Amino acid sequence: MKVAMQDNKKSSVDFSPSVFGVDTNPTVVWKVITIYTKKRITTSANKSRSDVAFSGKKPWQQKGLGRARAGTKASPIWRKGGVTFAKTSIDYRSKYKINKKEYRQAIRVMLSDHMREGRIKLVSELNVTEAKTKSFKQLMTGLDFVKAGKPNNWTGLIIVGDLSESMYLASSNLYEYMLTDVRSLDPLSLKHASELLITREALKQIEEWLS
Repeated sequence: MKVAMQDNKKSSVDFSPSVFGVDTNPTVVWKVITIYTKKRITTSANKSRSDVAFSGKKPWQQKGLGRARAGTKASPIWRKGGVTFAKTSIDYRSKYKINKKEYRQAIRVMLSDHMREGRIKLVSELNVTEAKTKSFKQLMTGLDFVKAGKPNNWTGLIIVGDLSESMYLASSNLYEYMLTDVRSLDPLSLKHASELLITREALKQIEEWLS
Protein backbone atom coordinates (compact mmCIF):
# COMPACT_ATOMS: atom_id res chain seq x y z
CA MET A 1 0.00 0.00 0.00
CA LYS A 2 1.36 3.38 -1.06
CA VAL A 3 0.82 6.82 0.45
CA ALA A 4 1.77 10.05 -1.29
CA MET A 5 4.04 12.48 0.51
CA GLN A 6 2.34 15.64 1.78
CA ASP A 7 5.33 17.83 0.92
CA ASN A 8 5.98 16.15 -2.45
CA LYS A 9 2.88 14.73 -4.12
CA LYS A 10 4.91 13.19 -6.94
CA SER A 11 6.63 10.70 -4.67
CA SER A 12 4.99 7.96 -2.61
CA VAL A 13 6.13 5.48 0.02
CA ASP A 14 5.19 1.84 0.53
CA PHE A 15 3.74 0.98 3.95
CA SER A 16 4.39 -2.47 5.40
CA PRO A 17 1.22 -4.65 5.22
CA SER A 18 2.29 -6.50 8.36
CA VAL A 19 1.98 -3.25 10.34
CA PHE A 20 -0.59 -1.15 8.46
CA GLY A 21 -2.66 -3.93 6.89
CA VAL A 22 -3.77 -5.92 9.94
CA ASP A 23 -7.40 -7.01 10.34
CA THR A 24 -9.50 -5.04 12.81
CA ASN A 25 -9.71 -6.48 16.33
CA PRO A 26 -11.83 -4.42 18.77
CA THR A 27 -11.31 -6.93 21.59
CA VAL A 28 -7.54 -6.57 21.86
CA VAL A 29 -7.80 -2.76 21.46
CA TRP A 30 -10.36 -2.54 24.28
CA LYS A 31 -8.28 -4.80 26.52
CA VAL A 32 -5.03 -2.88 26.04
CA ILE A 33 -6.64 0.56 26.49
CA THR A 34 -8.53 -0.58 29.61
CA ILE A 35 -5.41 -1.96 31.26
CA TYR A 36 -3.30 1.00 30.12
CA THR A 37 -5.66 3.51 31.78
CA LYS A 38 -5.66 1.52 35.04
CA LYS A 39 -1.88 1.67 35.35
CA ARG A 40 -1.65 4.72 37.60
CA ILE A 41 -0.65 5.84 41.08
CA THR A 42 -3.38 7.09 43.43
CA THR A 43 -2.36 10.15 45.44
CA SER A 44 -5.14 10.34 48.06
CA ALA A 45 -3.84 9.39 51.51
CA ASN A 46 -4.66 9.95 55.19
CA LYS A 47 -2.48 9.56 58.26
CA SER A 48 -3.18 6.49 60.35
CA ARG A 49 -2.35 6.25 64.06
CA SER A 50 1.16 5.09 63.15
CA ASP A 51 1.75 8.12 60.88
CA VAL A 52 0.63 10.89 63.24
CA ALA A 53 3.48 12.84 64.89
CA PHE A 54 2.99 11.78 68.50
CA SER A 55 5.28 9.96 70.87
CA GLY A 56 4.47 6.47 72.08
CA LYS A 57 4.26 7.60 75.66
CA LYS A 58 1.16 6.62 77.61
CA PRO A 59 -0.77 9.86 78.45
CA TRP A 60 -1.48 8.78 82.03
CA GLN A 61 -1.41 5.72 84.20
CA GLN A 62 -3.79 2.87 83.50
CA LYS A 63 -5.65 2.86 86.83
CA GLY A 64 -6.37 5.07 89.81
CA LEU A 65 -7.22 8.46 88.24
CA GLY A 66 -10.87 7.82 87.40
CA ARG A 67 -10.32 8.67 83.73
CA ALA A 68 -10.90 6.43 80.77
CA ARG A 69 -7.81 4.39 79.99
CA ALA A 70 -5.63 5.68 77.14
CA GLY A 71 -2.55 4.23 75.56
CA THR A 72 -1.51 6.88 73.01
CA LYS A 73 -2.41 10.39 71.90
CA ALA A 74 -2.50 9.13 68.29
CA SER A 75 -5.68 7.14 68.99
CA PRO A 76 -8.41 7.76 66.36
CA ILE A 77 -10.89 8.80 69.07
CA TRP A 78 -8.62 11.62 70.23
CA ARG A 79 -8.54 15.09 68.69
CA LYS A 80 -5.70 15.32 66.13
CA GLY A 81 -5.36 11.55 66.29
CA GLY A 82 -4.95 9.23 63.32
CA VAL A 83 -7.67 8.10 60.91
CA THR A 84 -9.16 4.68 61.67
CA PHE A 85 -9.21 3.25 58.14
CA ALA A 86 -6.71 5.56 56.48
CA LYS A 87 -6.44 5.80 52.72
CA THR A 88 -3.04 4.93 51.31
CA SER A 89 -1.37 5.73 48.02
CA ILE A 90 -1.49 2.68 45.74
CA ASP A 91 0.79 1.99 42.80
CA TYR A 92 -1.29 0.17 40.19
CA ARG A 93 1.49 0.13 37.59
CA SER A 94 2.66 -3.31 38.64
CA LYS A 95 -0.80 -4.72 39.45
CA TYR A 96 -2.02 -4.75 35.84
CA LYS A 97 0.01 -6.48 33.15
CA ILE A 98 -0.12 -6.09 29.38
CA ASN A 99 1.58 -8.79 27.33
CA LYS A 100 4.11 -7.33 24.90
CA LYS A 101 2.63 -9.25 21.96
CA GLU A 102 -0.89 -8.05 22.75
CA TYR A 103 0.30 -4.46 23.20
CA ARG A 104 2.09 -4.44 19.84
CA GLN A 105 -0.85 -6.13 18.14
CA ALA A 106 -3.19 -3.43 19.46
CA ILE A 107 -0.88 -0.72 18.09
CA ARG A 108 -0.84 -2.51 14.70
CA VAL A 109 -4.64 -2.78 14.67
CA MET A 110 -5.14 0.91 15.46
CA LEU A 111 -2.59 1.99 12.84
CA SER A 112 -4.28 -0.28 10.30
CA ASP A 113 -7.71 1.19 11.14
CA HIS A 114 -6.34 4.68 10.53
CA MET A 115 -4.84 3.50 7.24
CA ARG A 116 -8.13 1.94 6.05
CA GLU A 117 -9.97 5.18 6.83
CA GLY A 118 -7.37 7.23 4.93
CA ARG A 119 -6.39 9.21 8.02
CA ILE A 120 -2.60 8.82 7.73
CA LYS A 121 -0.43 11.48 6.09
CA LEU A 122 3.28 11.16 5.43
CA VAL A 123 5.93 13.86 5.31
CA SER A 124 9.66 13.65 4.68
CA GLU A 125 10.62 15.68 7.77
CA LEU A 126 9.36 18.39 10.11
CA ASN A 127 11.59 21.33 10.93
CA VAL A 128 10.73 24.43 12.93
CA THR A 129 13.37 27.15 12.83
CA GLU A 130 12.25 28.76 16.09
CA ALA A 131 10.06 27.75 19.00
CA LYS A 132 7.13 29.93 17.94
CA THR A 133 3.48 28.92 17.69
CA LYS A 134 3.16 31.01 14.51
CA SER A 135 5.93 29.05 12.77
CA PHE A 136 4.32 25.73 13.72
CA LYS A 137 0.88 26.82 12.46
CA GLN A 138 2.38 27.92 9.15
CA LEU A 139 4.11 24.56 8.81
CA MET A 140 0.87 22.64 9.51
CA THR A 141 -1.10 24.85 7.09
CA GLY A 142 1.40 24.12 4.33
CA LEU A 143 0.94 20.38 4.94
CA ASP A 144 -2.89 20.66 5.06
CA PHE A 145 -2.93 19.25 8.59
CA VAL A 146 -5.18 21.78 10.31
CA LYS A 147 -8.47 21.81 12.18
CA ALA A 148 -10.19 24.35 9.89
CA GLY A 149 -13.33 22.92 8.26
CA LYS A 150 -13.27 19.79 10.43
CA PRO A 151 -15.27 18.71 13.53
CA ASN A 152 -14.68 20.56 16.81
CA ASN A 153 -13.21 17.43 18.42
CA TRP A 154 -10.61 16.99 15.67
CA THR A 155 -7.21 16.03 17.06
CA GLY A 156 -4.04 15.61 15.04
CA LEU A 157 -1.35 13.19 16.19
CA ILE A 158 2.14 14.01 14.93
CA ILE A 159 4.69 11.20 15.18
CA VAL A 160 8.34 12.09 14.70
CA GLY A 161 11.52 10.08 14.90
CA ASP A 162 13.31 12.46 17.24
CA LEU A 163 11.32 15.08 19.16
CA SER A 164 13.23 18.36 19.33
CA GLU A 165 12.74 20.95 22.04
CA SER A 166 11.83 23.70 19.55
CA MET A 167 9.15 21.52 17.95
CA TYR A 168 7.68 20.64 21.35
CA LEU A 169 7.59 24.27 22.53
CA ALA A 170 6.14 25.53 19.24
CA SER A 171 3.18 23.12 19.45
CA SER A 172 2.55 23.29 23.20
CA ASN A 173 -0.03 26.11 22.97
CA LEU A 174 -2.16 24.34 20.35
CA TYR A 175 -4.56 21.97 22.09
CA GLU A 176 -5.69 20.29 18.87
CA TYR A 177 -2.26 18.70 18.28
CA MET A 178 -0.55 15.82 20.07
CA LEU A 179 3.18 15.50 19.43
CA THR A 180 5.15 12.36 20.23
CA ASP A 181 8.12 10.31 19.18
CA VAL A 182 7.94 6.59 18.41
CA ARG A 183 9.24 5.57 21.85
CA SER A 184 6.39 7.44 23.57
CA LEU A 185 3.62 6.29 21.23
CA ASP A 186 0.74 4.88 23.31
CA PRO A 187 -2.71 3.37 22.65
CA LEU A 188 -4.68 6.31 24.08
CA SER A 189 -3.09 8.81 21.70
CA LEU A 190 -3.87 6.57 18.71
CA LYS A 191 -7.44 6.06 19.94
CA HIS A 192 -8.15 9.78 20.36
CA ALA A 193 -6.41 10.90 17.16
CA SER A 194 -8.56 11.98 14.22
CA GLU A 195 -5.62 12.07 11.78
CA LEU A 196 -1.97 11.04 11.87
CA LEU A 197 1.02 12.87 10.43
CA ILE A 198 4.12 10.65 10.33
CA THR A 199 7.65 11.52 9.25
CA ARG A 200 9.68 9.06 7.17
CA GLU A 201 12.13 8.51 10.01
CA ALA A 202 9.26 7.73 12.38
CA LEU A 203 7.72 5.36 9.83
CA LYS A 204 11.00 3.48 9.58
CA GLN A 205 11.20 3.14 13.38
CA ILE A 206 7.55 2.01 13.65
CA GLU A 207 8.01 -0.71 11.05
CA GLU A 208 11.24 -1.91 12.71
CA TRP A 209 9.44 -2.03 16.07
CA LEU A 210 6.23 -3.74 14.96
CA SER A 211 7.31 -5.94 12.03
